[in-house]
Amino acid sequence: KILQLQVSKRESSWPGFKTFLFLTTVFMMLAWERSGSRRGSRESTAPVTPSVTSVETPRVECPTERKKKAHPEYATTKEPSQRTTVVAKELLLANANSRIAERRDWLDPAKHKEAEVFLAMTAVNGSMWYLFSPVLPCFWSFDKTPGVAHKHDGGKWLCGMTELNQGRSLTGMSYGVGKHYSKGGSGTEVSTSIRRATGVEIQPCVVYSIGSCNRYDFEKRVREVAPGCEIHTFDPTVPPDGTGVDYYDVYHSGYGLGGKDTSVEDELKTYNQTGKFKRVFPTKTLPTIMGDLGHDHVDFLKIDVEGYEWPMMDGIEWTKDLNVGQIIIELHPGFPRGNKKILPQATTAEAMNKIFSKLEDAGFYLISMEPVTMRQLGQVEAVFLHKDWDPVAGFL
Repeated sequence: KILQLQVSKRESSWPGFKTFLFLTTVFMMLAWERSGSRRGSRESTAPVTPSVTSVETPRVECPTERKKKAHPEYATTKEPSQRTTVVAKELLLANANSRIAERRDWLDPAKHKEAEVFLAMTAVNGSMWYLFSPVLPCFWSFDKTPGVAHKHDGGKWLCGMTELNQGRSLTGMSYGVGKHYSKGGSGTEVSTSIRRATGVEIQPCVVYSIGSCNRYDFEKRVREVAPGCEIHTFDPTVPPDGTGVDYYDVYHSGYGLGGKDTSVEDELKTYNQTGKFKRVFPTKTLPTIMGDLGHDHVDFLKIDVEGYEWPMMDGIEWTKDLNVGQIIIELHPGFPRGNKKILPQATTAEAMNKIFSKLEDAGFYLISMEPVTMRQLGQVEAVFLHKDWDPVAGFL
């Protein structure tokens, strides 16, 4: 740019103006040269190496080495993704245990001055459930079909079903009513490539569906995602109508799941018949059912029995020998309404804390909880994952 200055001849002489123009030009040139030197110094990448004597520095342990010392299994696992999963899972389990311990302290009168208030909270309006939020994620794929956009009640979350199918796909298996599979027997052969990849024996996939009322959304989804699973459906309240034969392998209608083994006579002595289901039926415990069917594990245990889950949840002893990978259960606090002799009916946070603590002490962690319907805000769909279960290796 040309700096134009209008100088009135009346106010300034020509020699003075020339002096002013000269000094301005010199100042601008100096400023430009100075800015260029700064710009050049920033663009220069040549490092200045100081002259120092060689000093032996102590060896610093890298993070990977520290992990190997703290977690021996980290060092023996070859794949980086597997090492990350092992360490991350341990950390998540530790965090989950901390959250569980905190909830128990909230509900312990000896440790929390407001515990009595929280213990008395009920599920009538769903307020107590925020005390029992999920503490772990699903470590694998997490699928729910049908979703709430398609069916507001009926969909069940499945954790790791896709990975189970990929890792435990059985070859040459056919399905039909009455088909049973035993460990090491017919139908349990697996491809040698899968066996070599895992390094362990592949367990058959076993699924129990307790309560159906001739609705088979759960069984259908399992069959679609993992067609190699052996599916058993249990419902003594209604006979099968034939609509689910393509989705289950065996339908058991002669007994229900309970907290103890009972006969019809025992049930008549214990229960009245004013509840939702008028039919009285014998019950078997989960260990008895598994023993009768020759199963040493159940990968997915789905329970939806309209409030009759409480005797089972209260009476069952979750031991290490009772291998269940996931419990997918619809909880109905205070149900069934018409049958007051069914005990316990977990309607308060105190009762629910006892049931949750029993499951947690056995290695089950809550990974999902969501409401069922606005008509009964206290009802929830819950999923418990066992810490020692893996979709590919099972409990081996």
